[in-house]
Amino acid sequence: DFGRPRSSTKAPDKAPVVAAQIPADPHADEKLQAFHELVENGVTMLLLDARRAGIRVPAQHSDDAQLRLNFSHLFGIADFSYDRWGVRASLSFQGVRCPCEVPWSAVYGMRAHNSDEGYLWPDDFPEEMKPLADEIQHAADDEVNKHGANLGDGEVIPLRPSDR
Repeated sequence: DFGRPRSSTKAPDKAPVVAAQIPADPHADEKLQAFHELVENGVTMLLLDARRAGIRVPAQHSDDAQLRLNFSHLFGIADFSYDRWGVRASLSFQGVRCPCEVPWSAVYGMRAHNSDEGYLWPDDFPEEMKPLADEIQHAADDEVNKHGANLGDGEVIPLRPSDR
């Protein structure tokens, strides 16, 4: 486990999500490592599909295919943790703290606010965004072909500030 220890506060009253209900994510280890590297250096935004299994966010965001959530040790959130399953923290929405749980299977991108470094997983984009994912993958492939740059292996595309 890379994340900080969980707080000893009582878990919220909600029916637990059975692990079998959450699709296995073949990129979970990659996403965990990337998130660890980014969040240990500051605020990190996750780009996720809140409609996927296992997600826990406020109801007004539960149908958002492009939800962006910010996580950071700097926020001083007692229950912030992350591990091979995903990320958990009580985040503030319009000044109200809400427990959030985000399995890696719902995450298709992340970006560090301080450096703009980030990662995209085109295979994990929501269905309605697959054309955009294909464009991004083709652009990355073109860069590899033009410059021999190692921008991605077809499964993850690292984003660097100079990529903009």
